[in-house]
This record gives sequence, C-alpha cells and structure tokens, in this order.
Amino acid sequence: MRNVRGFSLIEMIVVLLLMGILAIGAGFFLVNGVQSYMLSSKNSSTTLKVQNALDRLTLELRNASGISAPIGSGLATITYDIVDLNEATGASVIQRDKTITAVAGFLTITGYRPYTTTKIDPLPLIDGVQTQNFTVSVVCSDIGPSPGNEVQYIDLSLTVDDIPNVFTTKVYPRGLLTCP
Repeated sequence: MRNVRGFSLIEMIVVLLLMGILAIGAGFFLVNGVQSYMLSSKNSSTTLKVQNALDRLTLELRNASGISAPIGSGLATITYDIVDLNEATGASVIQRDKTITAVAGFLTITGYRPYTTTKIDPLPLIDGVQTQNFTVSVVCSDIGPSPGNEVQYIDLSLTVDDIPNVFTTKVYPRGLLTCP
C-alpha cells in the first residue's frame, strides 16, 4: 500500500458540518447583539424625547397664572393661562386658554398666538412618538393665606409605545392658583 497523505471525503464533510454549526451559533449571537443595540438606542431616544416634553410641560404649568381644567385625577387634558412678558414694551400679557392634550395619540399644546386672537396650530411635544396614555391630576388643598383651596401640585403622567415605563412628574406652581 502506498502512503497517502491528505484528508478523506468523510473528514472534509465532518469539518464543514462543524464549521457550519459554529457559524450559525455565531450568527445568532451577532443578530441578538445588533437587535439589543437597536432596541436600547430607540428606547434611549424615546426616553429623551419624553423627558424633554415633560420638562416643557413643567415649565408651562409652573408659570401658570390660572387653571380652568376640572379637578380630579385621570384627566386627559388641562387648560391654563400663562403670563408672558412682551420684550418690546416690558408689559405682561396673559395668554389665555392654552391646552395640553393628547390628540390622536400625540401630546400637543394649543392656544392663542401672543398679543392676538389667532389660535395656533397644535404644537407636538414629542416628535414622532405616540402616547398611549396621558393623565393629569390636579391636587388642591388649603395652603395659602386666602380662604379656599389652592392648587398644591399638578401630577402629569404618560406612557408611550414600546416602553413599558410610566413617565411622571409633579409640577408645583410658583404662584397660588385657585382651584377651579
């Protein structure tokens, strides 16, 4: 018999099968890693957008000069007035009937243009993110020197698609607001 060097056909097939199995396992790890990265990137972006929206709502409601929304919890809208400073004259101007609401699943602010009676188009607060649930709770108690109840704080909460967390914030108005 002659001395044959090399691999037999069976050895080659076994090696190819083992390499295929290893490649499939590595592919699953790569796919799962990329999917996890994409999901965490999307959640991070959405969370940042929601936080920016809640910061904007806090700024709007903290400076409110009056609230005309019904009192209670689980409301999906709140209407308020806000005092703006006219930069040209230095005079205070009240913007009336600004409303925060979820319209068709998108959180928006509506109201009137400053110094006019022209209603502004709804301003979306969360760019491209649909809210599943937006609630406003106005908590009142007798905290001021005048008789009657004043707004103690306004509790805002919302949930968005694809993130199971509930985003909440409490807004403490700067001035004493009479409960509606």
